[in-house]
Amino acid sequence: MTELNSNIPSFLAQYAENQVTKQILPVWVKHAMRQKEGVMGAMSATGQPVVTGPKGAVMNARALWSFAFAYRQTRNPRLFLAAAHCYEGFIDQFEDREYGGMYWTVDSAGRPRDDSKALLAQTYALYAFAQYYAASGDSTALMRANRLAQLIEVRYQRSDGTYASEFARDFSASTPEIENETDSCHQLHVLEALTQLYLVQPTDAIKQSLTHIIDLFLVRIFPAEKHLPMLFDRQWQVLNPARSYGHNFEAPWLLSLACQAIQDKERGLCVDHEMKRLVDLTLEEGLHSEGGFLYGLDSAGQPTGTLTWWGQAEASNALQHVYRFTQDERYLNALSQLWQDIKTHWVDTENDEWFTDLDLHLRPTGNLNKADLWRCVYHSTRACFALSRGEDALLTPIKNNETDAFTAAVAPSLIGF
Repeated sequence: MTELNSNIPSFLAQYAENQVTKQILPVWVKHAMRQKEGVMGAMSATGQPVVTGPKGAVMNARALWSFAFAYRQTRNPRLFLAAAHCYEGFIDQFEDREYGGMYWTVDSAGRPRDDSKALLAQTYALYAFAQYYAASGDSTALMRANRLAQLIEVRYQRSDGTYASEFARDFSASTPEIENETDSCHQLHVLEALTQLYLVQPTDAIKQSLTHIIDLFLVRIFPAEKHLPMLFDRQWQVLNPARSYGHNFEAPWLLSLACQAIQDKERGLCVDHEMKRLVDLTLEEGLHSEGGFLYGLDSAGQPTGTLTWWGQAEASNALQHVYRFTQDERYLNALSQLWQDIKTHWVDTENDEWFTDLDLHLRPTGNLNKADLWRCVYHSTRACFALSRGEDALLTPIKNNETDAFTAAVAPSLIGF
């Protein structure tokens, strides 16, 4: 029997569990398994494959993480088969065996299309490989995760401890604009990946790297503006006035998970303080009058005209966490209302999954894909399981004999699946 999250009402936990296991993941498993080479491209609003166009490293890595994580939660063999299928295709088509790292995109035939080395392709691949190792016990996945962690440290980390965003394929050059900027999201997703690696391989070196990034946010990024600033110059002056409400939720929540992983209570308290501040600010400014959270503010400081699925998912994570440590009913009420809005407006009852964007009248904005270079399953998968099982589910390291039990009980059932 599924052990639901005892920190929130059971009806919320059960609804989130049903969403991820019955509404969201089946669409993605089908999409993964019909790709003969294991690499997914775009998927239309109705759940059909789009056979032309590029296939992205970020989307495939995020899907691999989601399948592997969901398998560990449910022990559904179909999810493991999707993860294994995705893993083999991902390394076959995105891994650069000459210069190292992962390509940004491949074409519809699986050939390198954009062979640049974007940091996010490396961080999400590291994130996925570490989770796949936890699910499978495949030592080559852990080897690849460690190789990427070393690559990020050697190639992307700069003298001030921040991480550059992109290089050419051979790491020979980065554009002057990128070199002179520090992107908050890129720092965040290095932390996200290293947290996952630490859970399967808790070393002092990874802990030190995580501590440094947490301090970077606490000292430099959070204090710079009311909202989370997205882009700085190298002297830590804010460059872009646009704000993302989804990142107001996501950034402190991922930092909180990192603090919990390394068991740093002092930094965790500081992060929780920033999370509550950003959640309160976004509840005040970012709520749409008819339900849900707006995307954010544009460069003129005006609210954008859309709401996005991933922003609602990250709002759920942050609201749950703030309620957990404050026990303030305001946050539970906001969380309950959010999930009522998800049920009413976001769930695609005709084609499954969730709609990608809604307009200000809470109607789907056009016929937007449910999978593309950025749109993926992991925000909603992570949020649903965090709500149904508790965020501690995301912090569970490999259990004793976990992979042995899988090999004995599950692997034979996958033959001829």
